[in-house]
Amino acid sequence: MGRRLTPWERREREQEKRERAAASRQRTTQRRAKERAVKEKQRAAQKKLKDSEKAKQIKAWGKEVDIFNKFIESFSNLHNFSKINSSFSFKTYSRRIKFNPELDSKTKIPSKKEIESKFFSFKSSPELEVLRQKSDYSLEEYCMKTGASSFFLFVLILGTRKKYDEYIANAKQELNALEKDDLEREKEEKEFYQQSVEKYEKAVQLSEEEYQVAVNTYKEDLAKQKNEFDAMEEKRLQFVKDLLSGRKEQIGIACELVLPLAFEFNEDWLNSDPDDLMVGYRVINSSNFELVISLPQDIDFLPQHGIKMTSSGQSQTEYKISDRDRINITDDFISSIAFAYARIIYKIAPTINTIKVEVSKLGTDPATGKDKDYNYISIEFKRDKFASLNLSKIEPVDALGNFENKLRSIKNEKKIIDLSINRDNLEWSTDDDSNIEIDKHLQTVFISYFNQDKDINSRLKDGESVDISIENPISSLKQVSKTSIQEKPNSDLIQDEIKPDVEDINVSEKTVVETKSVNGHKDNIVKEPVNYSDDNLIGEITKNLILKYSDITIKQTKTAGTSIYLDGRKLLQISDSTKNRIEILILRDPKQNYYRPHYAGIDIRNIRKYDPSQASYIKPWGYMFYRVLLTRETFSQNSDVIYNLIDNSYHTANNKDILKVEKTNHEILGPIFNNTYDVMINQ
Repeated sequence: MGRRLTPWERREREQEKRERAAASRQRTTQRRAKERAVKEKQRAAQKKLKDSEKAKQIKAWGKEVDIFNKFIESFSNLHNFSKINSSFSFKTYSRRIKFNPELDSKTKIPSKKEIESKFFSFKSSPELEVLRQKSDYSLEEYCMKTGASSFFLFVLILGTRKKYDEYIANAKQELNALEKDDLEREKEEKEFYQQSVEKYEKAVQLSEEEYQVAVNTYKEDLAKQKNEFDAMEEKRLQFVKDLLSGRKEQIGIACELVLPLAFEFNEDWLNSDPDDLMVGYRVINSSNFELVISLPQDIDFLPQHGIKMTSSGQSQTEYKISDRDRINITDDFISSIAFAYARIIYKIAPTINTIKVEVSKLGTDPATGKDKDYNYISIEFKRDKFASLNLSKIEPVDALGNFENKLRSIKNEKKIIDLSINRDNLEWSTDDDSNIEIDKHLQTVFISYFNQDKDINSRLKDGESVDISIENPISSLKQVSKTSIQEKPNSDLIQDEIKPDVEDINVSEKTVVETKSVNGHKDNIVKEPVNYSDDNLIGEITKNLILKYSDITIKQTKTAGTSIYLDGRKLLQISDSTKNRIEILILRDPKQNYYRPHYAGIDIRNIRKYDPSQASYIKPWGYMFYRVLLTRETFSQNSDVIYNLIDNSYHTANNKDILKVEKTNHEILGPIFNNTYDVMINQ
């Protein structure tokens, strides 16, 4: 039961209550202050992270915009393409190439260590010495060894003397038997030793003879191929002289070897392929040349939309490429390609002075319904004037004014520029140079000199242009060290004494470089190094395909990744997609109506959509391919399916059944893009 409080006690209690409330408020204030500090710290960290991520994103956007801008600029800069700027020089190309493969001067005929000149040694059985000692024991020694007493009374009483005589007799009997066995064993081991020595010496002699035969054969083959090389080199040097003197036939061969040019465009942005053109030429005489560049029917190379950074520089935005820009860029492309081809002709044909170039497009004459060339440019280049231009700084359309020319913009469809070059008189170049017969050595050396970026003097020194393959002689002497000596009681001693000193044969030769044609590129030189290790999925797949298909050619670029060609026809493209995925573009299979395959667990898509309502998607870029996205894990689980699809792609290219669509029949892409077929594992 409570009690009554005095006024003073009530005031004390009220004071205590107020103090407790104040303390509670203070604790709450401190707690909230700490919570605010933690939240402020978290917000600051989140803001910092967000700013960092945004900075990275802005940087990534900026890189994408730079790539797109370079893509646009490339259309007006074809005349400065790296292939055209190669260090090809007649001064170095005219130099005689030496046949480099030779035996290394350090190579020696292998020899063996002589067997040490000492008598055959035999290890007697260790029991012989023991038995000899036992057979010579005195009575006292016998008693000591057996623990018997040697006192004469005990000897007589216990019969020790008799036991001693029996012991000595047995010891001598065992000794005689063991000595006889050792003599027999020594005889056998000595015979075996001698046989082993003779066998080894015969093996070494036989191997030395085989080595000498291999070296002699190598030298004979080397001499024969050197003679063949020298004969081919004489033909090449004569070709150079004829080319320098302006022989029509040699100028035509040189043109065929490098035409058509294949330019590098970022395929991620292309709407159609600018390289899908034809080039015809005619060598009129040593100083006059005609060239026609027939553009593809679809010259709408640009995508419908481009990308740029916003005015604030903080984000990326997509914009529609205006008709005006589209026209100007295409006009620049047409002008630049004329300069590009003129530059190449002047480089490889030093006597050519006048080059008449027409850039046109094959269309249909509405009046007759027949094919008709519609001309965009007709220009006559002069060497002296061309050489005076700083091509790295010119604007292609403006630079046309330095020469006699006629120009029609693609927007001016009514303007007609008459054709002055007769198409029927032209030689039309091919990617694989199939329309000329030319010595392999000449072709190899010419293309190596023309296309490689490496300094020519270094390549001459390294002998990279030698199109000769020499096999090393293989020494059978290596087998001598594997000649085994059967295990016998004394075989360890024999093997210690017979140890061959056989040196590995080392025959050196220079690297052989073979050039091939790749979609207009006359080389097989990978521009970017390919990592063929199994740690790199692209490299692993590429390596396996090289091992399986001996007739494919690899082209490597920064933008397109690894592209694989068969006789100039692309059948595959492999590149990085995201950090953990790669992208493979595979040809559609005609046996499956060109439909896209479907397989559970594999991401297979169309590259772009087909939409006839939009001009850039009527014939979308890459329509002949479908796209496969793979992680390392997905590939490991489904590698048999992937290689099966690639094999189908190879046969499609080999049979020349690649899907081909024109704008007049683009409707067939509808079912192709909208349908799939199920892949069977054993398919």
